[in-house]
Amino acid sequence: MNILYIALNTIKRNLRDKKALLSSILMPILMIIILGTALNSRFQSTELDKLDICYLNLDSGTLGKEFDRFLEDEEIKEILNVKVVTSIEEGEKLVNDKKAVSLLLVPQDYSEKTEDGKEATIEIYNTKYADFKNTIVENIVDAYNSAGNTIMAIAKLNSSNSLSYTRYKAVDESVLSTEGNSPRGIDYYAVAMLVLAIMSSAGFAGDVISEDYFYDVSVRIKSTPIKSYERLIGKIIGCVFDIFIKAVIIIVFSKFVYKVNWGNNFGMIAIIVISAAVFSTVFGMFVAMVVGNGSKASGILNILNNVFTFGAGGYAVLLTRELGESVMMHLSPNFYPQAALFNVIYSNNYSVNIHFFNTFGYISMLWAAAVLLFIGFITVERRRVR
Repeated sequence: MNILYIALNTIKRNLRDKKALLSSILMPILMIIILGTALNSRFQSTELDKLDICYLNLDSGTLGKEFDRFLEDEEIKEILNVKVVTSIEEGEKLVNDKKAVSLLLVPQDYSEKTEDGKEATIEIYNTKYADFKNTIVENIVDAYNSAGNTIMAIAKLNSSNSLSYTRYKAVDESVLSTEGNSPRGIDYYAVAMLVLAIMSSAGFAGDVISEDYFYDVSVRIKSTPIKSYERLIGKIIGCVFDIFIKAVIIIVFSKFVYKVNWGNNFGMIAIIVISAAVFSTVFGMFVAMVVGNGSKASGILNILNNVFTFGAGGYAVLLTRELGESVMMHLSPNFYPQAALFNVIYSNNYSVNIHFFNTFGYISMLWAAAVLLFIGFITVERRRVR
């Protein structure tokens, strides 16, 4: 009963502090809409416009005419907007003036070389300002060059027969919808700011535990018949439950007001939130015990939490598939609940970085870290008491 009493008293104490209560709930809610709206463009897929290219064909042979027909194909027209030029200089000027991405040049001896079995290529003059677009043009031309050389090689092997080809539609097109499989800006920052709010509560936990050791009231508290372990467990439960209530308010508000996608697995979301709340509480208590002052601990925790949030991609999305950078992100404890929440909400279909664990792995990491911090807290606490 003592543990329950202390837990309820801890919750009531925090609820009475209207300023802190509004700040811990209102700040994440405002940050969700501000960051989610301002940075939403990073989460939107854009349709690729047609690429403007210049084209000069100096080859009057069979394959030169075949490339003309290739560029007239309807599927190619959906990708490339071809402008025929009369000279290399004219094409280069358009490319240099950024009016075209590339200049395609079919050499005068393209058909002759290909028919003689020699390597022949269609030349490309690219702009240096559009690497991605250049790659698209290069891939199209490379595919044609390879096909042309292959056809002529086969023709030589089958010189007794006429060689022809028939075009088949080998790809069955269908529209792929990404809705629900990846977050919008507001969805991403709802998760990030929820984690920020949970981890920010470490300062409150540090302040709560400090009254038992560093404030003047600690003498009266220790003189009560309540055992020290009962006070400790009660305050941990109270802090965790307080954090959970705030998290539920943020989730419910953002879901119904901002229309944030939280998925359907609210049971797993609750487990992740509680796990993060336990870690945050124990982390705050540990730092407060090491520092020996609740106010100083709150300042340190505030700085650390902002560093951890940035490291986890909470303020700005960190897109990387590099192993070293992903290791650095995993050094941030905020990354664990954030990655676990994305896994649950988007059914493991959303991952912008390398994930070392699955959902249960990240939850286990939070609990393992909390246990280690709790052991550290007990160790430091015993030394201080002595």
